[in-house]
Amino acid sequence: MAGVLRRESSSGSDTEWEYLGAHPTSTAAFGGAAEVETHGPTSGGGVHTETDADARVHEGTAVYEERLRVLQATNEGLEATIRDMEATIRDMEAAQQLREAKVTSLSTTVEAMTRETQQREEEASLMKATIDRMTEDANMMRATIQSATEEGKQREQEASLMRATIDAATEEAVSLRMTAMELGEQCAEKDVRITELIVVVNILKDSIENPPPADNEGVSLTKKLESVNINGTDFLTLTPPVASLHALKKVVLKGPGITTIEALKDATQLEEVDLSDTKVTDITPLTASARTLRKLDLTDSGVTSIEAIAGATQLEEVYPHGTKVKDITPLKASARTLKKLYLKGCDVTSIAVLAGATQLEEVGLGGTKVKDITPLTTSLRTLKKLWLWKSGVISIAVLAGATQLEEIDLGNTKVKDITPLKASASTLKKLDLQNTGVTSIAVLAGATQLEVVDLSSTEVTDTSMLPRSTKVVR
Repeated sequence: MAGVLRRESSSGSDTEWEYLGAHPTSTAAFGGAAEVETHGPTSGGGVHTETDADARVHEGTAVYEERLRVLQATNEGLEATIRDMEATIRDMEAAQQLREAKVTSLSTTVEAMTRETQQREEEASLMKATIDRMTEDANMMRATIQSATEEGKQREQEASLMRATIDAATEEAVSLRMTAMELGEQCAEKDVRITELIVVVNILKDSIENPPPADNEGVSLTKKLESVNINGTDFLTLTPPVASLHALKKVVLKGPGITTIEALKDATQLEEVDLSDTKVTDITPLTASARTLRKLDLTDSGVTSIEAIAGATQLEEVYPHGTKVKDITPLKASARTLKKLYLKGCDVTSIAVLAGATQLEEVGLGGTKVKDITPLTTSLRTLKKLWLWKSGVISIAVLAGATQLEEIDLGNTKVKDITPLKASASTLKKLDLQNTGVTSIAVLAGATQLEVVDLSSTEVTDTSMLPRSTKVVR
């Protein structure tokens, strides 16, 4: 429907416009051009159509269109808000359902706790009754203990009397023991004297049955005696005639009662001398027998020097372990014949003198300060037993050439690598690695004769390569 604008004339010069008809949405609403009726005086009279109002129509149209867009945008915003509110309502409904579920769960839990509380109350009642009974029993026991205490006091008095009796008997027993010890010492002294007499009697008997031609006022009586074994007496008490036993080959003197071997200063054929556990400090009397001496045992004696045997050339076994001997260079002349040498506990720091040894079978360096064992290189083919326990040795690389080792003790040393034992693996029987830095014993894969291996205080974990018969000490 087209709209028209009508202008009415007034007496003045102003003109008023009035819109008649439909809402002007575009110029098309006016038929392409706005029709304007003019009322009032005109030059020609009547109604005129004016197109100059199109601009205002367009302006009004733009305003309405802008308002329409605003309304549309507002409508879209409202619709989005409604959607958000609907989503919020749904979330609130879900939350409400969750709360209701939690309330239901809590109600169930409360009911269970209520039942448990009732059960515990019943148990508490039973426990209270039990405690009451136990209290009654305790009261009865207290009464019994009190009665027993009174009885115990009486028995303590009796025990005191018995203790006094025992003390008196003990004192008497101690007195008797001391008397017995004195008698024992006297008997021991008599036994020693008897032993000495028997030795002398046997010598005299042998001399009587086989009388040699007399010379040197009867000294020849002792020329055939080759062995003397005496324990617990001073060797000097046997002289004469032992002091001139030129044919003596073996002497065993043991015990703290032996303090000197001066009587052996004239013995020139000695081959074996045992002074273990004696208080002998000086072995210079053995100088006369140095060239024939083969075995010398000084274990735990008071000897501090072996200089007296520097001239020995036939020594095979030397045992100064447990003594304060520091220098073993006097063994140089016997190095080629030495087979067994035990220096355990000695203050020895070097075994360089053994560089010329070629027949060593057993060497004990336990407890010494020896660090270098390369002097054993010349004896690797014969070496069977080597004790390095608690010594200063940190490497056994020199043993890579040993092929006959049967027993080796590396306990409490700083040795970490035992691969040098590979060549001796097949002959090894005993191996001590306790408290060392060794972490692998793979080299023992071929140790078919190994009887025991001590791995205590080591980090070795794999022993699968060992024979089943091997005893593993952890």
